Formats: sequence, structure tokens, C-alpha cells
Amino acid sequence: MTTNHSGPSRYSVASVPLMGDQLSVDVFSINSINDSSYVRGKGKFFEDAHNHIYFEMHAVESGENVYAFGKKSVTVKTDQFLLIRPNTMHYLVSRKEGTEKFGFCFIIQTTGGSCREEHHLVNALLKEEYILGTFSGRMKTLFQFALQESQHSTWGNMLGIRMLAGMLILEIAKSSDVAAPDIMGEMIPKHDMRFSIAKQFIQDNVHIPLSCAKVATISHLSVRQLDRIFLAECSMTVKEYINFCKHTAAKNRLRSTDDAIQNISADLGFANPYVFTRFFKKMEGISPSKYRKKL
Repeated sequence: MTTNHSGPSRYSVASVPLMGDQLSVDVFSINSINDSSYVRGKGKFFEDAHNHIYFEMHAVESGENVYAFGKKSVTVKTDQFLLIRPNTMHYLVSRKEGTEKFGFCFIIQTTGGSCREEHHLVNALLKEEYILGTFSGRMKTLFQFALQESQHSTWGNMLGIRMLAGMLILEIAKSSDVAAPDIMGEMIPKHDMRFSIAKQFIQDNVHIPLSCAKVATISHLSVRQLDRIFLAECSMTVKEYINFCKHTAAKNRLRSTDDAIQNISADLGFANPYVFTRFFKKMEGISPSKYRKKL
């Protein structure tokens, strides 16, 4: 069953964060159009070859559109979508009478950081000139919700648009043959978030005595499991990473302050200066006092 479209419905939003702070998306428009909404200006929709700086998506709910990329033509049939990469020359060749479709125009880019999944998402969408995929029921639902949100002026409208736009882009990537190998082949391990939590906990608590068991408890893992994760992520065991953080903090204090070694020892959670000196010498090869004299 198709949707009754009353004509184009559009909204525009500024750049918004997507998937944390590593990815941003500019949504230019989401619209629903049936054949009747083309009637008054029908000729202008059969344009010469052109391109855009943004992604352009056409999702056919019923009917058929044909697009050309150079000498190659692509037919978008009922329940299919076509995503066109930015700066790709294309034009509409023909459109079956009565066609009902959705349109989505957006820019998406990484804004920094090291999240592999987010980079893969962008790379997957940019890999080919176009992606022809299945216009799933989930995607249709997201379009409908996005269009409904665009009609509302009450608070919460922008929050809804942000979430829906992000989910829709993810659905596009997941449903395409191009995206699947890139995302699924090297997707972030499920334990990555637990690694981040454990690492941050160690960094934030370098001033207290830290045991592997305590860090593992915070991460809801066994020490053995957490060790495997740390080795995979940073080539260190949990104990080695704790020592690395304490050693780094100790060197920073020795370099940047005149604090007594006894005070540095206490501030970094060591039982006494002797234990601290022994630890530092094992890590650095020389005692804290000799390290400070070398500076």
C-alpha cells in the first residue's frame, strides 16, 4: 500500500552531531512527491547532466524512475532507492506516470577522532558513484516520521529530525551491497566501549592504588577478559597500562614541579617512597632523583 502524498514537504537543518561528536550531517531536505506534484513544471525535471555537493537519494515507493550516469542508465523500481554520491554527473531520463517517491539530500562527513565505524560509514557511502538498494519498510517508516516531524513547530522537533536523519543514513549504508563488507568486516569490536571505560577509569584514578581486579570490576569483565581486550587495543596488559599511566604521571611531576619525591609517591597511590622509587627505577632505568637531575 502506498502513501497519500499531498505534494512536497521539506525542511532544512544546520549541521548537527551524529553518532557522538565524530560525525556531522547537514540535511538539506526530505520530501515526498507524487506524479501530480510535477505537473505544473514537468519539463524542468528532465534536466541536463548535473551534479551536487551533497548526497542525493531517490526512494521509489511505487512506479519507476530511470537515471543516467554517462552512458550507463539505472532503473529504480518500486521499493528500491538510488543514492548518488556528491559531485557525480547524472540526470533523470524518464519517470513512469504515477510514480510516488521520497527524496533525501544531505552532506555527511567525519569531523575528527578515531572511531573506525564512523569512518567506515562515510567511506562506504563514498565508495561508488551510486548505490542501488532495497527501500525497506523500516526506511519508509523513518521517512514518514521525519516528514511528520518537519510539520511540527513544537519543541523537540529538531531532536526528532536529528535522530531520524542519522538512523536513515545508517539504514542506507546497511541495506547496500557496497557498504556491508566495509562496515561488517572491520566494525568496532563489541568490547571497544568497555576498553574505553577501563582506560578512562585508570587515567582518572592514577592517584590511588589500582589493581587489575578493581579495573575489571568496573568494566564488568574478568581480569583475563580485560587483559585480552587491552592487548588487542593497545598491546599492553591492564597491569602494564596502569604502570604506564603512573610512570607518565610521575615523570610529568618530576619535570614540572619541585615537589618532594615523598609527596609525589603519596599522590600517585604508592605505599611509601621506597616502593615508588623501586617502581620508577624499574620503568625508567634510573631513580626519580637521578631522573630529575638529568632534566
